[in-house]
Amino acid sequence: MIFIRKILVLAVTLVMCNSAYADKDDNLLINGDFEDTQNFVANKDDSMSLLPGSQALTGWQILNTSGLDVAWLGPKNPWIPSAHGQYYVDLAGYHGSTPWSGLAQTFRTHPGHFYSVAFSLGHWGTSPSSLRASAGATVIDFTSSADPKTNWDREHFNFWAISDQTTLTLQGMSASNGNYLAVDHVVVKRAERWGE
Repeated sequence: MIFIRKILVLAVTLVMCNSAYADKDDNLLINGDFEDTQNFVANKDDSMSLLPGSQALTGWQILNTSGLDVAWLGPKNPWIPSAHGQYYVDLAGYHGSTPWSGLAQTFRTHPGHFYSVAFSLGHWGTSPSSLRASAGATVIDFTSSADPKTNWDREHFNFWAISDQTTLTLQGMSASNGNYLAVDHVVVKRAERWGE
């Protein structure tokens, strides 16, 4: 009887752990919300400049053909608050000029399955920002609103996996007011059908 009770307790514990694990790992990306701050070293503006090749932003590769930066911003930055959590990334970086930077992350997928991507695209003031998102064979350009009452728009798209690994790329195209191109809360999930 004691043995059966121990097995039941173990089974219930495993189910609870697996449920918590599944919820936590629903996002296929590592650090999709930019909240893994173990490498964050804030400057006076509570932000950090990251150049291509930097490993500070866990899970992400910094993209810029001219070696220019992105800015990783914390909760005390003097600009806008994050869309989700406390941290976000500005693809305009501190250089505030073209070529705009980008982010990329490679993750596991199953060929022939649908996936959904969602992210928040930020702008400042009445000028929109835009980026090009790509995953698998899908490439879509997104432009934020120019509503001065809100700084973030939630964007979505789907892709069909064509290999066992897919790279999501978020590449800046134009910055709001020439110096602001923010990204936050990037989520990739498996979808049962197109449009989920």
